[in-house]
Amino acid sequence: VEAAAIALSGFVFHHQAWQKLAVGILSEELPKQNYKDGVNKELSLHYQTFGMEAYGIVGCCMLHNGVCLPDGWKEWLGRMCEFVSHCCWCEQAVCEFGDNDEGKIVDLVGEHIDHYNYVLQLLSLVLGMRYHSFEKVTENVGWWFSSESIDRIKSLPIYDNSRSRCFSEGGNSFLRSSDGSILIGIDHAALGFGTIAAHGHADALSFQILKDGKRIFTDPGTYIYHCQIEERNIFRRTDHHNTVMINGEEQSQVLGAFLWGKRAETKLLSYSFQEDVDELTASVTGLCSVVHTRTFRFGRSEGVLLINDRFDKDCDWTASFVIARDYELSVSDCRVTCDAFTLESCEGEIRIEDIFVSEQYGIKEKSNAITASSAIRRRLMNVTFSPS
Repeated sequence: VEAAAIALSGFVFHHQAWQKLAVGILSEELPKQNYKDGVNKELSLHYQTFGMEAYGIVGCCMLHNGVCLPDGWKEWLGRMCEFVSHCCWCEQAVCEFGDNDEGKIVDLVGEHIDHYNYVLQLLSLVLGMRYHSFEKVTENVGWWFSSESIDRIKSLPIYDNSRSRCFSEGGNSFLRSSDGSILIGIDHAALGFGTIAAHGHADALSFQILKDGKRIFTDPGTYIYHCQIEERNIFRRTDHHNTVMINGEEQSQVLGAFLWGKRAETKLLSYSFQEDVDELTASVTGLCSVVHTRTFRFGRSEGVLLINDRFDKDCDWTASFVIARDYELSVSDCRVTCDAFTLESCEGEIRIEDIFVSEQYGIKEKSNAITASSAIRRRLMNVTFSPS
């Protein structure tokens, strides 16, 4: 973002040395900070689009000044747009992992904006490839591009995100039902970027489910950074995500608000996306050295998700399922029901607990988490999610 500011200053003041310096830095950083499949190494969707916004604004400035985009930009930024597109349900809601502090570079509206739609529109126009429907043109884009440019992009075929896809290097996968109503996001990624993994959460093998654009199983969000360090830690904890805590230990070691010590190791073991069934298996080895292997099997036609958890050693486990706000839950034996879904577990005691989720930075609200826990010896835990 700082390099982007230098580049823009170079164009404003017609200072080519600044342009060359900044564009060179931006070109060098694309392969350093992103995986080849288009996932940013911060492993935070919002930080990915924050960086993409910087490239998009510089690219927009280049186009208006008759300067060609540098070699490699279209390829790298195009793959990043594909990833963001797969995170989205019909341009209305997203599956996002990691921090989101709602940072943005330019906002001509002055209120909460949909950063993901804006960035996909911006980069569509810069790259000359359509990653958004453009049914509603965002304010920034409307000022920066002519109606002719926007109409030209709208005439192009839109990128197809309707099928399930695994971003195996970046570590996120997205499963979609046959009718497109259900989107499932799965995190089998590393903790975060570099030596500090600043914006990662201890959420390996967690998942999210959206149905008709409404969140059901949700990520807890970010809530806060510096002001309340205990709250910062709570929202990054393993048991605050839709995964399994083993022997009461975090997957990775928290050392500070933006600093991690020992980290969990994740592995993508296999995946197969067929016409009727998607299946993905990954493992995580956390601080307690127990290998947790989780298989997701999704019937695309009926929308039923089977989650199978296995452990290679004796352990006490607690599986968490964080529910979005405003659902009334009912528990009977090993089944939880509500108007949106049924969840059944074949192992462990099921409880409903109070939890806080944060849909906007700085705001937290009460919700519920379903937990299943037990002490087992190398046995299986099966959880079945069925939409109502």
